[in-house]
Amino acid sequence: MASEESPLTASVRSNLCDKSSDKRKQAALDIEIAVRHALRGSAHSAQLSMLDTALYAVAFGSSATVLGGSYLGAAHEQVARLIRCLAIEFCGTAFPSRRKGGLMGLASVAIALEHRPAQLHVAQLVDPVLTCFSDEDAGVRYSACEAFYNITKVARGGILPQLLAVFDGLCRLYTDVDQSVKDGAQCLDRLVRDVVTECRDFDYSKFIPLLTARIRVLNPSVRQLVLGWIVLLDTLPQVDMIVYLPQYLEGLFGILASDNRDIRHNAEVCLAELLDEIRGSATERPARAQRAVADAASTVARCCRAGERRPEDNYVRLMALHWLLEFVKLQVDLESTVPAAAAAAVAAAAGDAARFTGNAVSEEIYQCHPSVRLRLACWLPPRAAVDQHQDSVQAAESSTSSGSSGLRQLIPELLSGALYCLDDGEGEIRQNAQQANAALQDAAKGLCSDLPVEAISRVLLDAMSEGVAGQERSQEVLLKCFGWAELLLNQCPVQVLERGVRDELLDTALAALLRPEDEVASASLRLIARLAAPSDDSAGQADNEPAAGAESDNNFFGVPRFLTQLTAVVTTAGAESGDRDDLFGRMCKRLFGLLADRPSLLSSRGELVVRRLCDGVDAERFFATAARAVVAEKDPVFARRLVQVLNRGLWLTGRETRKLRAKLRAEADLSGDALSGSGEPLAMVLLSAWLHCPVSALALCLWMNWFELAAELALRLAEGRQAELGQAELQAQLTEFVELLDSPVFTSVRLQLLEAQHRPELLKAVLRLVALLPEDRSLGARLQLVETGLLLDKVTSQPGPSKERACPAEATLLLSRFDEVSTAHRWQACVL
Repeated sequence: MASEESPLTASVRSNLCDKSSDKRKQAALDIEIAVRHALRGSAHSAQLSMLDTALYAVAFGSSATVLGGSYLGAAHEQVARLIRCLAIEFCGTAFPSRRKGGLMGLASVAIALEHRPAQLHVAQLVDPVLTCFSDEDAGVRYSACEAFYNITKVARGGILPQLLAVFDGLCRLYTDVDQSVKDGAQCLDRLVRDVVTECRDFDYSKFIPLLTARIRVLNPSVRQLVLGWIVLLDTLPQVDMIVYLPQYLEGLFGILASDNRDIRHNAEVCLAELLDEIRGSATERPARAQRAVADAASTVARCCRAGERRPEDNYVRLMALHWLLEFVKLQVDLESTVPAAAAAAVAAAAGDAARFTGNAVSEEIYQCHPSVRLRLACWLPPRAAVDQHQDSVQAAESSTSSGSSGLRQLIPELLSGALYCLDDGEGEIRQNAQQANAALQDAAKGLCSDLPVEAISRVLLDAMSEGVAGQERSQEVLLKCFGWAELLLNQCPVQVLERGVRDELLDTALAALLRPEDEVASASLRLIARLAAPSDDSAGQADNEPAAGAESDNNFFGVPRFLTQLTAVVTTAGAESGDRDDLFGRMCKRLFGLLADRPSLLSSRGELVVRRLCDGVDAERFFATAARAVVAEKDPVFARRLVQVLNRGLWLTGRETRKLRAKLRAEADLSGDALSGSGEPLAMVLLSAWLHCPVSALALCLWMNWFELAAELALRLAEGRQAELGQAELQAQLTEFVELLDSPVFTSVRLQLLEAQHRPELLKAVLRLVALLPEDRSLGARLQLVETGLLLDKVTSQPGPSKERACPAEATLLLSRFDEVSTAHRWQACVL
């Protein structure tokens, strides 16, 4: 080597700093020769020393130390000095030619050391080269690639402790603007991959996070580099990339949005291979597949919501939906096969345990006198065997329950992604989202009452409230969310009707009434009806009715699953039954408040509200609650408009109000005393509220055959027509009422007109209506059937008992109430 002050001779130092590449190569060759010579001389001296030491050990005993290693140590100390000199005095200078010479010198040292000796100096050789990867001079960066290639060829697996720094440097070189540097980086990358493939004991748990971080870099060259490494690691038997899938999966999906077609294709192929690997392990290693699905589910759902509906993100959502659908199918298959085998294991283990332990008497045998145990030793198994069988039973039971818990966790995580894509602009994405949503619903139905209600309801609330770029969610998303809410009510009514979940769903359903789509409003009203007024039998329907696959609802001992909820149901049943009426009343109050704040909503959705709530709730209950709300209403204008809507809903020909009209008809047939003795009659409750709209009250009186009260109301209407203000609205209501008289609901009233001699009060009411509407042809045509004047004289002078239906005793009270309402509405100056 050189002098003690410097490990390099003056000529070598001069050539190594020269701008000529040939002189630098010559200097590097001289360094290689010198290092080889020093190591060869040290090895020869070490051999002689070891021979002398062996003879010394024979003469003086085995305690003699081997001194030959000191020669090799001295040689390696000289090599270390040389490396430090090259790193500091050459690679660390500000002159590019000196840095290039230093890099060539480090490569020459590594070549001279060969494989095993080079392991002692890998860190010192690699660090300065990695620093030069970021050099400002392209020639230095290329020389660094060349030097590191030569070092790696010699050191091989010795560079793996610095693999993180090596890969980070490769990512920088792949983004280099100089093509020769990029070519050198690609050549170096191939060599490093070969080295990684050879090694079996490297810890990749620290390397995967670096891949995860670099996969998010938008540079296509870096993405191509990371993809290649993911594919490589997935082929190595010592690395299970499925375990690390949640770390880099989102980055793989992000590459699908790249503008580079080749990179997108490579990412698609990589994703397909990973998915095939998960599916393939479902039969051989189901636990591995189930863990992969559970760990990656949240990432897949998040990728379904990727971007802001940009065109470049469409393929990301499409591929994520494909994974979502495959995850659901795979999880369902796993839970349909694994629990079957586990159940058989449970049965076998239970049979063996029962055979071993028997009953309580066999347990007492273990506690009996030792002499008894000795006499029973011929058939009594050891206690350890019994404990082992009991442990096997518990393990089998836990394996059967782990499947359902996996699906319970999977459904809410994946549901958010499926709901988000239901209103996507791409038809294929919408179709896949619908399939995924249907698959999730089928899986949820298979779980029966074992559903995570709070988690699913939170997903539904977020899906209905959050829109893309501040926009409202589409009709399709809202309808699917309401469908999920009804599914939860069908299968888990007890959990859904808890105060927290119920109130949040009610708030969202009430807000959906403001949407312009009638179908959305109908679905929201159905949900409101079921939440605010649940029937007594619906709460226990999911628990009491055996459904398909009910065997899965029983635990290992055959006890129905719903019995585990019985305590909670019994403790809350009394409070819930007591709160249902109050809950429905509070819901109606909030609903009517919403209608009062938005008059257009009452006119456009009022009849729909009546129909849907009467369909979902008992019509009598709804009308009674609404009537009491009208009586308590302080705004007479809104009270009148609400009564108009309720009145139109009352005369619906559908099935919604059929039972209600039947009860009203039964009350109408009662005499005044009987009606007063039956508590607060529904007819009186309705009429008390209907007085806010006299035309509606007149219609109700005529239909109930309370003709005398109807005639009095018609007379007061006629007396109040002196003011001109509001006559247009009155005329419209009266015209609507006359059209209502021609409807099937009032057939009995029209038939009684043919017997006018027995119904004088009815005739009076009709005549007063004619006075109010003198130009109405319908009323005029009906009056042509009877010679009005003569008929009235004949009827009033005709002897005999009158067949007029008795007017209720409360008629006077109602008329007084009408006067009070007239004062509130100021009908003395204006009818309406």
